[in-house]
Amino acid sequence: MSYKSYMSYKSYRSDRLCGLLNNMPEIKNLKKAVKRTLKAVKAKETVVLFGDADLDGITSTLIVEEALKTLGLQVKKVYFPDREIEGYSLSQKALLKIKSCAPGLLILFDCGVSNHKELKLADKLGFDLLVLDHHEVVKEVPKTGIIVDVKQPKDDYPFKNLSTSTLAYVFACGLLGKNLFPKNDESLKELSALGAIADMMELADVNQEVVESAFKTIFSSFRVGFQVLRRVVSLKEGTAREFFSQMVGILNITEIEHGLTLSYLLLKESNEEKALLLAKKLYFDSEKRRQDITDIANSIISMAEERQGSIIFEGSPDYRQYLTGAVASRVCNRVKKPTFIYKLGKEESRGSVRVPYGVDAVLALKSCSKILSMFGGHKPAAGFSVLNENLDAFKTCLENHFKSL
Repeated sequence: MSYKSYMSYKSYRSDRLCGLLNNMPEIKNLKKAVKRTLKAVKAKETVVLFGDADLDGITSTLIVEEALKTLGLQVKKVYFPDREIEGYSLSQKALLKIKSCAPGLLILFDCGVSNHKELKLADKLGFDLLVLDHHEVVKEVPKTGIIVDVKQPKDDYPFKNLSTSTLAYVFACGLLGKNLFPKNDESLKELSALGAIADMMELADVNQEVVESAFKTIFSSFRVGFQVLRRVVSLKEGTAREFFSQMVGILNITEIEHGLTLSYLLLKESNEEKALLLAKKLYFDSEKRRQDITDIANSIISMAEERQGSIIFEGSPDYRQYLTGAVASRVCNRVKKPTFIYKLGKEESRGSVRVPYGVDAVLALKSCSKILSMFGGHKPAAGFSVLNENLDAFKTCLENHFKSL
């Protein structure tokens, strides 16, 4: 199956998008991923969707869940890891929560390409594995499962900055074929655009196509979650771009209940009354979260102004894990230095990295890989886990790395 067969329904699809994909090399393993998933649909296999808990992971998961529902398959379980308890990405703790669903097909979104051990464990538990990710391949591509990531070796797709949500949209197009009708297509693009904007992906190639489409349709969207959010933020005359920006601020970091983020629950909700209650809670939580981020960031910035150094490296047991990325972004934008913010755990600490434009966060972490338990991400933003006993060595390693540039 080629992109031509994916995108041949031009009577209602964007001609520009069809032409863009038809004239480019295929994304490695995407055809194989579509074939494996359609096999699961036909055989009514158990399917579990596991996504990272940010908006790129959430929207990717929901895009594919809705595509599978259109094909008549009810997903057995959707799960997002609690970063405070299970950390980022796939973990052994998270696998314990879903192992009862095996055997079946486990599809991972916005994570997985760095989870070699966890993928092997999932395989032993009885899962077939499919990974849709867009993070840098830091060591080697996992040998377990079907890996779809344009950044993996020997992938000839020329644009390397697809969001996972955009990748999930193209994957959903392959699954649905002629079952992708105009309103469904618009709705999936709106979700894809939200993920791409939240992850601050370059708005080019397919990212640009889904965002431009979503800007045209978002105010007439049939998704109840979008409708009630517009009421909650009291946006009457603002632009679509402003609305997406507001939604990212509200939805990108939210609480998790029983493995489901509140953002996911809102975007999936079809009952207007329930959706409105969720939207109001999310809005209130986002206002409090914004103040918490400001307070922590200002404290770190004040300390940074009193110190000399090539990097910002700060951690505390009081930091909330899901806030470290936002705090690191705020600090980095202000002080223009590579910023490493972590929650100090009992034995191991997990944190987020943000770097100024032109600096490679993954390369910095890779230079200290022998010290780290795990790391991964993109050039401008990444994450890491490190044993507390190695924190000082990690900081020294980072300082030496940036001094050598």
